[in-house]
Amino acid sequence: MANFGSVQLRAFQVAQALKKHISLEVKPLSACYQVKNSLIILVKLRNYTKLRRLTGRNNTLVLDILDTINLLDQPSTIFQKITGTTIKSLFKQVDAGIFCSDKTQQAYQHYFKHPNLCQTIYHHWDSRFNRSPKPNFDQIKMAYFGLPRKAYLADKLSGIDFHDLRSYNDIKSGLFDQYNAHYIVKPDKAYYQYEPLTKIATAAFAQSPVIAKKDHEQELLTKDYPYYISGMTKHDILSAIDKMQQTYQDKEWHEATAIMEDVYVRTSLQRIAQDYLKFINQFTI
Repeated sequence: MANFGSVQLRAFQVAQALKKHISLEVKPLSACYQVKNSLIILVKLRNYTKLRRLTGRNNTLVLDILDTINLLDQPSTIFQKITGTTIKSLFKQVDAGIFCSDKTQQAYQHYFKHPNLCQTIYHHWDSRFNRSPKPNFDQIKMAYFGLPRKAYLADKLSGIDFHDLRSYNDIKSGLFDQYNAHYIVKPDKAYYQYEPLTKIATAAFAQSPVIAKKDHEQELLTKDYPYYISGMTKHDILSAIDKMQQTYQDKEWHEATAIMEDVYVRTSLQRIAQDYLKFINQFTI
C-alpha cells in the first residue's frame, strides 16, 4: 500500500529522516519473515494475523497502528468467532505499540506485552511541500481534503469545497493556497474517535484554522481552541462555521492561527523523527 499517503509519510518520509541518525531499512512485510534479532516497526498493518509469522526469531516487534484501529475488534479466524476473541488477543506477542493520539494509546496499550513502552507519536505534515506566504482573503474560504466517507455531513453542508483525495500523489501543495480554513469533522462512529490527527497537521502546514470536534483533537488544538463544534447536528456545525466567519481577523481568529502555528512546529518531520528516536532508544539502551 505504498501509494497510501499515510504509509508514504509514516514509513518512507520518517525512515529518510531517521537514516541520518541510525541504520534502518524499509521493507514490505513479505520480506520480514526471515528477519532475526532486529527491531521491526510494522506500519499500518492490514492483516494482523501475519504477526504470528514474525515471532520466535528474537525480534522486537512494534506496531505503528495509524488508522487501522477499526480492525482490532474483529475476529480474524473461525475459531476466534466461536470463542469470541478478537485480533487484539494477538498483541500479547507484540512488544509495544505506537499510537497517533494519547486517547488511542490509553485505550489499547494494555493489550501489548509491555504497555509501559507504548508511546504516542503524532502524524506529521507532508514534507514534500514547502510553505509559502498565505494570500490575503476577504473572508473564510473553507475546504475538506480526503476521503468523502470521512467528511461528516458532506452532502448537507454548503460553503465548503470537498476535494476527494485517495492517494499520495493526488494532492498538490498549491491547492492549499486557495483556502484559509479546513473542515475536519469525521463521522460519529466509534472507530473514528481513535483515528490519527493527520488533518490537523495538514491544516497547520497550510496555515488554516479548522472546524473540529473537541475530542482527542484537543491534544494538539488545546482545550481553548475557539472553533470546536458544540454537537453533531447540522446546526451545530453551521454555527461553528458562522462563528469563524464572524470572527475572521478578530481575537478568536488570531488565537486559532497561533495555536495552528504551534501545531505546525510540533508536527514537523524533524520533531516526529526525534520522537521516534526516543522511542527506539528504549529498546537499544
